[in-house]
Amino acid sequence: MKKCLLRGCVPFHNHRDTGICISIMLCMMFINSCFCSSSPQKQFIRYKAFTKNEFSSTSDVKETRLSDRRLIRQGYKKIGLLSVSHLHKRCYKECENFKHESSSMDVLLEEAMERGAQLIKISARNRPKKEPWKKRLKCLSYRTITYNFLGMTPDGRSTRETRSYQECIKWEYGTGIQTIDYSSGSLWRKQ
Repeated sequence: MKKCLLRGCVPFHNHRDTGICISIMLCMMFINSCFCSSSPQKQFIRYKAFTKNEFSSTSDVKETRLSDRRLIRQGYKKIGLLSVSHLHKRCYKECENFKHESSSMDVLLEEAMERGAQLIKISARNRPKKEPWKKRLKCLSYRTITYNFLGMTPDGRSTRETRSYQECIKWEYGTGIQTIDYSSGSLWRKQ
């Protein structure tokens, strides 16, 4: 996974340098949001932890088919539930396809190791599924948001102006179909 960092500005003594630094930071935040999104290929990861402890990652996770009771008797503890979904196709009048570099099962195993699992009990393996989804079609109702904008002129004087924009508060939706595959399982670790 990509890790993206953004460093803050050091304090400056003149307002012009501070303004430039803030502008650069805003540009970097925009670039960061464009290139470091968590799911550029429409991948969704859900994890429900059963413990507040954080575990160091493991180098390998083994699959098991043993019952929960037997795993507990062997000294394992269930640390969470993990699922990975890959969106492959989304259709509303026209279809949009998405490609993935690895299967949802491969990602599930990588994520399990990252969360410190030693064993994984698989409940779904690359299982295909079609489901409805809602697409925003058009805005039916807006509200106007007004705010004060504080700026600075090139010669260093501060300015204040009132700005406004419209925000949609009610949408019309259309229902389409999406095709996904998902993998899921429970994560276990020796106590």
